[in-house]
Amino acid sequence: MKFTRGYNPHPRVSPALARPVGVASRCEMLVLEFERPMDDASWAHRLREHLPEGLTLLRVEPVSTDRSLQVEAATYEMPLEGGEQAAVRARLAELMQMKRWEVRRVRPAPKGEAVVDIRHRVSRLEVQGSRLIFQVQIDQTGSARPADMLALLGFHQRANKHESTSLQVREALARLVRTDLHRRP
Repeated sequence: MKFTRGYNPHPRVSPALARPVGVASRCEMLVLEFERPMDDASWAHRLREHLPEGLTLLRVEPVSTDRSLQVEAATYEMPLEGGEQAAVRARLAELMQMKRWEVRRVRPAPKGEAVVDIRHRVSRLEVQGSRLIFQVQIDQTGSARPADMLALLGFHQRANKHESTSLQVREALARLVRTDLHRRP
């Protein structure tokens, strides 16, 4: 593997998409850089031998060095607790009737607060059994954030206008799991 230079070198590994703070993941894409070309099977086998317990390598694919790995969508799931199911289903029905799904985002000064329509960025939003499932599209111009989705679904109530994420959204984010990443071919 290639290593960084300097006093404390470490392997050159980068995630394809940063994981939102507080959100668990069952699917990550990492880009590893090597000093020389290697056979996929040999380096995958060698890498598996050094993974920490509980971490599983699912798939290995070479990525062209002239293009960065681009994620086009992320899927999230969250278990819904007893009383949440009916409320989320009702809110979903309301959202499906709306042309715009506006969320407020707090941005650093001097820009301040912004209202963003995220409806076109959500390709899947449903309740299956006792699980909320949603998929957001990602491109150079942005994405619907998991906290945006939860706020739209009623997991909000900011304590004050200066608080960017409510306690209720943070608690819901702690139950959220990123289950899949879809990469651009």
